Amino acid sequence: MSDIVANATGNITSSNPKLQRTIARFKAKVAAGDFYEAHQTLRTLINRATKSHQLGHAVDLIYYGSLILVEHSQYASASDLILLLFDILGKDSEEAEKLETSEITNKLITILSKFPANEVSLKKLSAETINWSASNTEYKFGDPKIHDLIGDKYLHNPTPENLTENYVVAMNHLILGTKASFDNVAELVWSWYCDATDSVAGAQVLGIPAVNYAILKNIDAAKKFIDVLADKLQASSAVKELSVDEFCKIRYFEAPELGFLNFIQLAILCIQTGNKDFFVKLKNEYRSVLVGDYKPAVDKLGSVYFNIQAPKQVNFLQEMMSGFLK
Repeated sequence: MSDIVANATGNITSSNPKLQRTIARFKAKVAAGDFYEAHQTLRTLINRATKSHQLGHAVDLIYYGSLILVEHSQYASASDLILLLFDILGKDSEEAEKLETSEITNKLITILSKFPANEVSLKKLSAETINWSASNTEYKFGDPKIHDLIGDKYLHNPTPENLTENYVVAMNHLILGTKASFDNVAELVWSWYCDATDSVAGAQVLGIPAVNYAILKNIDAAKKFIDVLADKLQASSAVKELSVDEFCKIRYFEAPELGFLNFIQLAILCIQTGNKDFFVKLKNEYRSVLVGDYKPAVDKLGSVYFNIQAPKQVNFLQEMMSGFLK
């Protein structure tokens, strides 16, 4: 547990006077504009603490040093300190195991939240943060709270020349986020669809969240997403409610370009009933809409739920995340 805290005014208090004096001197140097000297001095102290196997102390220095740097718009230097954190945690795994990963995660989220969305160092820092979380927490793809934050950053990145790339990265993160990200996913995809100059091309993006939620075994989110789309499309497209049986209904989309939305609903029924044969028949019936990004995604569904070997082994989630795990 850290012996240093930040109070409501942003000042740092500690039961360790020496630690408090160190942070105070660092803050004074940064406030005076001596950014390079302050950064290098703090790095020296962090390395000294690391060599003494005082990782908790090193983490505190990095955390509060980063916050002070970010407060003065020194984002590259703050990012450097966070990357140093991952390096020292990896080199001294025995000491690192004594630290609370949830506490480190919360510190990382606090620092990342203060980076502007268009900061160039954010991409690498986000990737390394996710990698660390995936390797050191219970979450295979990294803590969903981190994905929430990073996804929201990219969603609201004001850089127009990278708008499409930002939307793709934002969606990848938000789908892997908490329930709180669901509305952002729906907002993003709907905006993307409405802004498309070609209705067919725009429709191609609509089914991506549903199939990805299904791959992640979040069937409730996949079904909810389809319902949200159906409600939004009701005014402009023919959407009918069809009964599969007395207990199950689907929202049927008549427009040919929306055929994948029909497929994924029926595929979910196959998943819920464990009907492998019908899933295979369904893929054949809808093969004309299983193109582009949808084909490897559906292959992954078959692998995850029915142990169906794809023609070429596809690690769809890995590919989905490759844009930010580099």
